[in-house]
Amino acid sequence: ITPVLRHAVMKSALMMPKEEHTLKVQTIITELKKQPQYRWKGKKVILTGITAEPDEFLTMFSENNIAVVGDDLAQESRLYRTPIPSGKNAMERLAGQWFDRYGCSVVHETHFTRGKMLVDMARKFKAEGIAVCLMQFCDVEEYDYPLIAKDAEAAKLHCLCLEIDQSTQNNEQSRTKLQSFAEME
Repeated sequence: ITPVLRHAVMKSALMMPKEEHTLKVQTIITELKKQPQYRWKGKKVILTGITAEPDEFLTMFSENNIAVVGDDLAQESRLYRTPIPSGKNAMERLAGQWFDRYGCSVVHETHFTRGKMLVDMARKFKAEGIAVCLMQFCDVEEYDYPLIAKDAEAAKLHCLCLEIDQSTQNNEQSRTKLQSFAEME
């Protein structure tokens, strides 16, 4: 599963009826389980940030033999991390979910939990690094980066800061960082 295909499955959930999307994902999982187990020989990363788009950005991971084995992207898995509680009405339930959110740059926390959460995810999925997909001019994500990098360093994980500028297709700085990461021992 390439990073682009993985992203397409995640993004399609935002545009399809829930039942239809769930059925398609269950079919994909069933078909994947029929395949022989694949031993990845490249690097593995966890993505975090708001989004990891456009597809040209994600293609650079494949080009450098880097697998995305998990994410904490606001546009992807973070959408599902916090369950929506029961309640009287939709607004109360939505407020309850926001109250329960954690490890997110746009949510106030008295103790920073995002770095440890990402380190735990990297260990669980045997990733060598965390790639912070930093939207250009996104201050809240920029404030979190040094804290994430500190937690990653303490855990002996690489932390890549990959700036995303969706107004241009120029990703050469990120390409260079990914190439260097792929070549590390």
